[in-house]
Amino acid sequence: MSYKIFIEKPARKFIAKQPKAQQQRILTALYKLPHEGDISPMRGVQGQYRVRIGTYRAIFTVEHDVLTVDVLEVDNRGDVYKGR
Repeated sequence: MSYKIFIEKPARKFIAKQPKAQQQRILTALYKLPHEGDISPMRGVQGQYRVRIGTYRAIFTVEHDVLTVDVLEVDNRGDVYKGR
């Protein structure tokens, strides 16, 4: 089953600011979601997960009934969790 990946605007903006090699690495990891990668559920937030991409983290949700993954935010490891 193939999931459709939606990348929200804050995540797109962060990815666009990265060097091309990092952009490719991040996007490759995101398009493997929700089945591959170092994925963990977020503590204290129901239905959100994080995936580790080197020193970056991506926060996302999964809708299994409609086969979609919504990437909410991508940022550096320490910054992605601020405000959550």
